Amino acid sequence: MNHKQHLALIQKYFPETDLISVEEFSLFDNEDFALKAFEYISRAIDNINSKFEFQTHFSFRFNINFNAKAWKFKDVNIIMLNHSIINDLEPIIKESISIFLKENFTKASGFPIEEDVLLELFIYLTISYLFFHELGHIIQFNSIPKEESSSEFNESSQYESPYLEKNHVYEIDADLFGVSVGSILILQYLEENRIKLNLSILFNLVTLYALIISNIFIEFANKFERIYFKESAYPHPIIRTRFCIEQILNLVQENITIHEEYFNMIENRYLLLLNEMRKHKDTEFDYLSLLKENEENIIKYMDEIEKTNDNYPELTRHKAQEIYDLIGI
Repeated sequence: MNHKQHLALIQKYFPETDLISVEEFSLFDNEDFALKAFEYISRAIDNINSKFEFQTHFSFRFNINFNAKAWKFKDVNIIMLNHSIINDLEPIIKESISIFLKENFTKASGFPIEEDVLLELFIYLTISYLFFHELGHIIQFNSIPKEESSSEFNESSQYESPYLEKNHVYEIDADLFGVSVGSILILQYLEENRIKLNLSILFNLVTLYALIISNIFIEFANKFERIYFKESAYPHPIIRTRFCIEQILNLVQENITIHEEYFNMIENRYLLLLNEMRKHKDTEFDYLSLLKENEENIIKYMDEIEKTNDNYPELTRHKAQEIYDLIGI
């Protein structure tokens, strides 16, 4: 199925939605970036549709909210990314890389990957994360006998919504699926480019990945200046990022030995870089202090989420290796 056919099918379900065709990519702030994102996702869609029992359709839509969403209608699955998220992603990635490369440890470590290569790599990883996060929801939806389901990435419009355990469990599961795919792609990149994986390179790449992902979470969040647990429809950005870092390190441990204190080093480093980025945005804020002040409650909350996962057999984590084998990573 070509993209015009995907658009035509999606339009039947969303007749009032302004879908964006390839010919209309001039609507984006950076047409080249939008085209890269489109090509990455199109290849992924073709791959999963050739291997999964269900079919998924994708489109960009003209909407100013920083958001992405997945739907299931009987046997039709749809993923849409708002044009605003594509407009805002490139500046987030570029600024994160710029701050990261100026940091003293990065400069002292002799990091072997040039800035332009890093940009291309993390455009790929970030778009992959977003797409596979939404695909994670599609997999969740198709694993339960329910005809219609939907899930939004954006929490800003949902901040006052009541806490639902299922929302938090689903969102964390989709996050972990998205970053897992990205982590595997990082390892593949290092292998293909004959870059030997060592603790220094791992420390740098995981820190940058965490920095970019946390910035995306913060863009999605309406309130992030305080830690919240069971009062919002979505988990707090710092908590989501902590889950993601743990997942990344769990995956790469198959290739390299990682000691327990390594996690804390990465978390402290990315939060200090995040503080630095906020200064550049004239919104100075101490994320590291926020984490330290609430760490005991964060760990308690994370443990609660982990204990509830068995109550949701539809989660991607319960069939992760099977999914990886299907998509060929």
